[in-house]
Amino acid sequence: METLSDSHLLWMALVRGLLVFGVVLLVGELGFFRFIFEPVLDTMPPEASASLRRMGERFVRRVVIGAVLFLFLVNAVALVHEGMMMSGKGVFQVFSLLPVVLTRTHWGGVWIARTLLLTILIGLAPRRCTSTLVLILSVGVAVTVSLISHAVDAGDLSLPVLADAVHLIFVSLWIGGLVPLRFLTRKICIGLDLPRQRNLLLDILNRYSRMAVTAVVLIIITGVYGAWLHVPSLADLTQKAYGEILLTKVAFAVG
Repeated sequence: METLSDSHLLWMALVRGLLVFGVVLLVGELGFFRFIFEPVLDTMPPEASASLRRMGERFVRRVVIGAVLFLFLVNAVALVHEGMMMSGKGVFQVFSLLPVVLTRTHWGGVWIARTLLLTILIGLAPRRCTSTLVLILSVGVAVTVSLISHAVDAGDLSLPVLADAVHLIFVSLWIGGLVPLRFLTRKICIGLDLPRQRNLLLDILNRYSRMAVTAVVLIIITGVYGAWLHVPSLADLTQKAYGEILLTKVAFAVG
């Protein structure tokens, strides 16, 4: 029979996984537009790129707003669950204790920072979703996820936290970038003749491939560093939660 602690660990892993999913979608979308899509449009004549830019901005706006709203929801669930873990109380008894969690714990401070970032993002997204500021704020949201990870045991301003944040950001650029690569490129190719479609797709794929190679290299470096810190022996791969998560990541990447 599953114990209460096992249940809390499962929920903690689920909530973190959902936070990571939202961050990957958010940062990946914005990174693709800034580092892939915009440079491609800049190589085209203004009269040819204007309509494609508007189409891309509409697509990014919908995904960004959806990702931010999703993160708001997961953030709220995370707060309630953290209160339950810290107090040992049920979901209906924990709400009176949430102010203590928010004001007297490191986790609560990070939660407040993430909520402020998401609030600013939801205000900026409708009109400035493709701005540099929105991208920077989204990276800030990713950093808050690293600030509640295993890496924070070494301190907030530590190399492990930096490595974890870099790992998450470049996973987001690589995996999250697949969403616009699949759906945005298909959308913008509608109405273009075959030669223009081919040239546009080749340019996008070449730029994305170069970014993906850089991302994978940094993901491997930071992943190996994280494994060295948290899984000092082969036995820990199956005996520690971090090791099991690492094996799952490797299986996913290989698959």
